[in-house]
Amino acid sequence: MLYDLFADFLRLEKCKIGHDIDQTTYDKYCLVVDKFKKAVTNKPINQLTNADILDFKYYLLNVAKLGNNTLCGYMTKAKTIFNYAVDNDLISSNPFRKLKIKKEEVEITPLSKDELNAIRQKDFRIKRLNQVRDCFVFASYTAMAYADLANISRDDIREQSGVHYIQKQRVKTGVQYTIPLNDIAMEILQRYDYHLPVLTNQRYNSYLKEIADICGIEKNLTSHLARHTAATLMLNSGISIDVV
Repeated sequence: MLYDLFADFLRLEKCKIGHDIDQTTYDKYCLVVDKFKKAVTNKPINQLTNADILDFKYYLLNVAKLGNNTLCGYMTKAKTIFNYAVDNDLISSNPFRKLKIKKEEVEITPLSKDELNAIRQKDFRIKRLNQVRDCFVFASYTAMAYADLANISRDDIREQSGVHYIQKQRVKTGVQYTIPLNDIAMEILQRYDYHLPVLTNQRYNSYLKEIADICGIEKNLTSHLARHTAATLMLNSGISIDVV
């Protein structure tokens, strides 16, 4: 049955956390399964039709209100689940095989220094917004990816000649990185005892949109925008493109 397939797939993926995948990837698969169950009733997987796949797609578009590129991410992960079913001879072909999944090119405009300061200095009077604001500002000064924010601890902080920096391996690639921390980034880390209050990526980006509205910023605030903002700030401060 369809829901049995989901349960088996998630059980195996959970065993991979910390080895082949990270917690964020597993959480994304859980979201995909949750949305699929809301769109398609349980049935034998060999009876799944193209209409069921379209029901899932239009649920994501019209009910979940996902943008095109986020929708593509959901569809790609759903396709992976059914590839697992094909590989284990549960079905003969993937029902997603005829579906074209194409992401749109998105032009990302980083925040200016003034816009970032407006966000940083704003007191939202709501704890969750202040926490999301702090994570975003921290990422905007360090260029750290969303997945890496949740993995910082006190043991990762080094100091040399009065300069604090993070030295750790990236969650996604395993490559070691070294990132200096300015006073603002250091103060944010200390505020949360070196464990940033990172939410799921979906909730994080949702709250960032709320923050943008409150601050009157028309740019699309996302976790990835923080990295572009960090790179722009570095270039404008005279750091070479090679270092950035």
